[in-house]
Amino acid sequence: MEWFASSDYWLARLVFQRGLAAVYLLGFLAAALQFRALIGERGMLPVPRYVARVPFRKSPSAFHAHYSDRFFAAWAWAGALLALSLIHIS
Repeated sequence: MEWFASSDYWLARLVFQRGLAAVYLLGFLAAALQFRALIGERGMLPVPRYVARVPFRKSPSAFHAHYSDRFFAAWAWAGALLALSLIHIS
């Protein structure tokens, strides 16, 4: 696996990692901006009802332990900030 750590591919690694972080940023932003209407406590498919019906083994999630709209927003915005920080790391 010498090729994996080779210094010859630094540009490809940089572009791939930053591109992947940008995709995650878009995903977390979409989740943060749209979750209340879609999966919020009064949304189209409320998470509290979903986690009550589906066991943790079939759908592992931090929201099985606790769910509120603020808790989900905190996770979504934290993910967006982390992705943004990965884009800007030099």
